[in-house]
Amino acid sequence: SGVWKSGEVIKLDRHLVIPEGKSLTIEPGVTVIVDDKGAGVNHVPVEISVKGNLYVLGTEGSPVTFTVDPALRTKDNTFKGLWGGIVAYESCQEMALDHVVIEYTGAQVIEGSPAAVAGVYTAGDDMYPQVTTNNINGRYALTNSIIRYGASDGIYMMGGNGIICHNTFVANGYTGAEAVNMKAGAKADIA
Repeated sequence: SGVWKSGEVIKLDRHLVIPEGKSLTIEPGVTVIVDDKGAGVNHVPVEISVKGNLYVLGTEGSPVTFTVDPALRTKDNTFKGLWGGIVAYESCQEMALDHVVIEYTGAQVIEGSPAAVAGVYTAGDDMYPQVTTNNINGRYALTNSIIRYGASDGIYMMGGNGIICHNTFVANGYTGAEAVNMKAGAKADIA
């Protein structure tokens, strides 16, 4: 919980968990570089687990970026799924992503993946979308953002109320996934 200040570079080599009842705010210009080698001895793809609330507040001139090491930002890695993405769990009440770039996600969910342990996804069967929502009563906003280079869906809404507008989706879904994939119980205004 707390605030990641403008301009910070965060190197994420383990799962980031925002605990239930807590909030993380990320200010404009923050760059989060996610390690592609995974976490722990099993090299579980790094996941951002939102059990509390997440507010990612970039600006047009200073977006927040979730990415990988610069050497890995290549055409060959477009659909490699180098990390696990952002997963909003059932306890997540709110998540706002404005002027954000999310790229190079879509890793295979494996045994020990937080989303597999929690029963959100099935190890061996599922790949991480860029952003997942899972609270039927949650409130989610994804605006003015770029969702790109993901092996799976851009946004996978398994629940919640959303506003998804003014976004650009580029090269998501190696084998036919969607920009926005909505399931029963999710309600969203998408433009």
